[in-house]
Amino acid sequence: MAEALINALAHRDYHSNASVEVRLFANRLEVWNPGTLPGTLTLDDLHTDHASIPNNPLLAESLYLASYIEKLGSGTQAMIDLCRQAGLPEPDSEQRSGSFVVTLWRDWLTAEVLAGFQLKDRQLAGQARLRSEGRLTSAKYQQETGVSRQTAARDLEELVSKGILERRGKRRGAFYVMARKMPQK
Repeated sequence: MAEALINALAHRDYHSNASVEVRLFANRLEVWNPGTLPGTLTLDDLHTDHASIPNNPLLAESLYLASYIEKLGSGTQAMIDLCRQAGLPEPDSEQRSGSFVVTLWRDWLTAEVLAGFQLKDRQLAGQARLRSEGRLTSAKYQQETGVSRQTAARDLEELVSKGILERRGKRRGAFYVMARKMPQK
């Protein structure tokens, strides 16, 4: 969360009367930062090495000199890495209502909740692999659990139908991520 707040300070639009807002929900934390991404950056750019174009270069330099940031242009990647290390979904970034919003997701899949789903040991092993890597493919699931492609497909589809995983992409490019929120019963 600290990284999201520091980014908000360095990149906020100080011409706006709006405040940086931190909104806490049961399944997520949102940091609302007045302003938009610079025209040269896209949301996809935030996942890779990119130029830092702070609205406030003097403030960004001060944050760097005070060791609040390591290098310019690395904050969003640091958030992604920290979330993966904690076994959490990657943060979401979006433009909403004149603000740049970063959403940090909480882990609703506690051991107690997972026990209630009555999963197979291999599905729990796949879930653990997903937590460590941030995404899971059928091939990785097969490698982790030693099952056939057909069994992997059935197991993963069961996890999707229970609302534990979300499937992204199609066919060979498909992968699975943790569902963002607990399914409604």
